[in-house]
Amino acid sequence: MPTNHADELRRKLNQAIQKAAVLRGSYSDDIRHFSRNRKLPLETLIRFLLTMTGGTLNRELYDTGIEIAASSFVDRRKQVGYQCFREVMKRFNDLCDDPAALKGYRLWAIDGSTIPCPRNSSSNNYYTSESNPKGYNNTHANLILDILNQTFVDCSMGEGEIDSRKAHDEQGALYSLVYRRKYYQPTIVVLDRGYESYNTIAHLQNNPNLFFVLRVKQDKAALRPVRDLPMEELDRDLAWTITTRQTNEAKEKGWIFLQTGSKKGKINSPGTRITRWDFTGPMFPDAYPMTCRAVRFMLDSGQYETLLTNLPRDEFPISDLKELYHMRWKIETNIRFLKYCVGLLNLHSRTDELILQEIYAHLTMFNFCNRVCREIEISQKSGNRYERKIDMAMAIYLCKRFFRDPDFSGERLIRDIKRYTQPIRPNRVDERNLKVKSFPGFPYRIPS
Repeated sequence: MPTNHADELRRKLNQAIQKAAVLRGSYSDDIRHFSRNRKLPLETLIRFLLTMTGGTLNRELYDTGIEIAASSFVDRRKQVGYQCFREVMKRFNDLCDDPAALKGYRLWAIDGSTIPCPRNSSSNNYYTSESNPKGYNNTHANLILDILNQTFVDCSMGEGEIDSRKAHDEQGALYSLVYRRKYYQPTIVVLDRGYESYNTIAHLQNNPNLFFVLRVKQDKAALRPVRDLPMEELDRDLAWTITTRQTNEAKEKGWIFLQTGSKKGKINSPGTRITRWDFTGPMFPDAYPMTCRAVRFMLDSGQYETLLTNLPRDEFPISDLKELYHMRWKIETNIRFLKYCVGLLNLHSRTDELILQEIYAHLTMFNFCNRVCREIEISQKSGNRYERKIDMAMAIYLCKRFFRDPDFSGERLIRDIKRYTQPIRPNRVDERNLKVKSFPGFPYRIPS
């Protein structure tokens, strides 16, 4: 019987799990954990975590047919480092073909999202405040989404991952993501204002074949070269020089001085703004010249938006850059699917190490589901008022069932996914309801 693309993707994901499991010794501090047969082998553990939903741990184990106690399962998880699950995600991405590109460029969006975690005062992600003296836990995942192929490329939790308290350092996480790879194909990264800084622009320009589109502020808090621009539609080349030394030459030439707080023994005043700047030392000049392109355009709402980029003007005029930034919104919708449909909001662990296991497992399963769904065409009936699209919540549930059950055929999976669709209602506008979300406690999970 010929295989379809769903069966082939399941084979590739199983292959990625098997290859990652071969390196089991590198994921543990004690090789003896893998020196004999266990009731829960590593490959079975990985597959189980990939298909977990939001139910109680006992229910998850029962549905999968794993006959061990929940406490034994947790002890087994602790023997495996989260790097194992990151390796599975990387290998699965490498085995799959994601060919979609824009004018020969890969198109990525980078953004961060806060994930509420169970309260654990010994965690690196434990915080207290005047309004919440009891404390709370959350971790901040910084993600790369391949916009055109609808898959997550990588994830970073901040400098030091779980070994430091810099998990909410979005810019540090960005640099970690940027320098993890070489860019053999031209790549565009689209970023929002949370990453705006001179340091970020310098890092992004420091990689061959890497291009950026960065939304920036345009008020009094904007970068100085942007703050001086007139409030009108424009497309200009900007040039400025960064220095970390307050000299007469820097003042005369109008260089931008950054206070880095690096001088030992110096006590700064309370109002001093310390700025991160990584390009100091004997390898870098005191005057660091920078150039980029500033584009400002008007939105349909009548407000202006400003972008900085290093893309060539002849390939990407203002209209293209406006559309590029609009496409960035897809990372917001995909993070929503990742949290609410795949189950990232319903973690089953308290410790940082085990939380990272689940984050990478959910990212891998999300990529598996999206690669299955993007090859499925939904037939449109002429009598329907709206065009139809796949119901992603149901599709993700079916893909988990498919991967968990070897007797579940790819042909049946595709047939079942086509049964569940939603209408596409164009031009719908709804105000974002931004509010703090708490972690759903373990005792309140639905058992059935």
